[in-house]
Amino acid sequence: MKVVHLVESISRNAAGLSESVRWLSLGLSQNAKTDVSVIAFRDEFTDVDLSDWLPLQPRILSRLHLGFGFIYGMRGRRLVETNFSLLKITADMKAVYEWVLGGGNKPNCVVVESKI
Repeated sequence: MKVVHLVESISRNAAGLSESVRWLSLGLSQNAKTDVSVIAFRDEFTDVDLSDWLPLQPRILSRLHLGFGFIYGMRGRRLVETNFSLLKITADMKAVYEWVLGGGNKPNCVVVESKI
């Protein structure tokens, strides 16, 4: 299974969200069948806090655009607001935690690729 976490920051600037994503990523990465990637934007604390993510090696992007780093049209904006709001991400993360810990069905936000 491939898991990609896209976050605005992996540093202390993201406060609790960064910690939640870090612990989820580290936990998922312990499963040999799970490939975990983390992608984030650089901020003033990225270099200092990067070692907290070891053994993961987040991909750090330069902040070239305004806001979250994307320039998108209205349809793209609607897609992001619908699927990536803080409430939606929180609900998805809760469902993934429950599923990973063996309590429940695979959440819809988890995509399992089968290479048969």
